[in-house]
Amino acid sequence: EVDFEVGEGGAGPAPEPVEVESGKCYVGGIPFALDADGLKEAMSQYGPVTSASVVTDKETGRARGFGFVQFASPADAERAMGTTIIGERECKVSPAKKSARYRTGGPPPAKPPAKLTVFTTRPDTLFGATYMVVSPEHPLLDRLVSADRKQEVDAYVTSASTKSDLERTELQKDKTGLFTGSYAKHPLTGAPVPIW
Repeated sequence: EVDFEVGEGGAGPAPEPVEVESGKCYVGGIPFALDADGLKEAMSQYGPVTSASVVTDKETGRARGFGFVQFASPADAERAMGTTIIGERECKVSPAKKSARYRTGGPPPAKPPAKLTVFTTRPDTLFGATYMVVSPEHPLLDRLVSADRKQEVDAYVTSASTKSDLERTELQKDKTGLFTGSYAKHPLTGAPVPIW
């Protein structure tokens, strides 16, 4: 596990400050066919769920691959943290965070650098890392996209959300992606690493 720091020195927008909401969880990587009732049912294994929502694209109405679950108890939410399997997909569960853009009164607090964590079984290959890729559903994507790349990246995310899991994981196809306009600091060399 290695953290790539995303911050000053050619990076795109810094992350927004966050405030954790009690008992509410973000669930990322959920199957695109899953609806709010299915998410509620899947997460109820950790305790009573009072509400669940699946985030959809405003234009197409299709699921974006993540959602939110409100547990009756913060302790149940804590038990759900980490990874869970929903519909044969490994999903990441983390505390839901309230974005600073919804705050009122006064300027927002200073923005700390974000960290992208990568996992590898071969740490020696990190020296050869020349770029990073985040999925269209990655929770940091909005923070990473620079203002001049936002429209193009948003269109790509919308396009990716219309594809099925099978289409997205097919091996016999051309890989696609767009540069976000941000760079990470390489943890070993300090060199800028473009984020796609």
